[in-house]
Amino acid sequence: IKDGVCFVPIEDYKLCKRKENLGVELPHGMFGNGEKVEKLLAQCPAQTVLCHTLDAVALAKKCGKKPVASPSMTILNYLSMDKAKETGIRAAIISSECTLDNFAKISSPIPKGITVYGRLPLMLTRNCPVKNGKSCSECKRQSDITDRMGIKFPVRCRMGYSEILNSRPVYLADRMREIPPCDILFFNFTVESKAEVEKIINSYKNGEKPRAEFTRGLLYRGVE
Repeated sequence: IKDGVCFVPIEDYKLCKRKENLGVELPHGMFGNGEKVEKLLAQCPAQTVLCHTLDAVALAKKCGKKPVASPSMTILNYLSMDKAKETGIRAAIISSECTLDNFAKISSPIPKGITVYGRLPLMLTRNCPVKNGKSCSECKRQSDITDRMGIKFPVRCRMGYSEILNSRPVYLADRMREIPPCDILFFNFTVESKAEVEKIINSYKNGEKPRAEFTRGLLYRGVE
């Protein structure tokens, strides 16, 4: 993690050319795919596993891997951090509902991290919301839906479910000095192209202000 682990979806890890510091991300929901995921994970050389659920943590441990809790596991305080360590989780990225002030106050027995870039997940669905208007071959797992205000929300499909993402990504390149001391800075790239990823990373290196629509998430205002 300290050396910059790059997590890729478990079903796509063979397509990744990166060999060093490679990690894999397990699905947000297994939905009957547990055996398939376990087989892929057992064959995968990556040792670090990003887990969104407790059953994913169990699979990672069963395969002798190092589980890392994603923001979806809703770890928000030192009590949940202690329980995460007891469960065998090696590091945790704090819930996206946590404010910067609260993050600074969390004492943790394991490395803790915070999301500094990425589209937050809004909804998980078994039935694809895009399928009524577009086939899977047309969509290629990269599509979007539009609400009544004309705002587009990306839809990311994998392993039997669809995930609807926020229309705007969390962006903190110009606010990085305000981030409390932490062990992990989590960049959650989902629908960005390779060129966009490189541009975003450079913007964080240079502390650039946002040039497109963005959000600060709940880091400053919390849950209302």
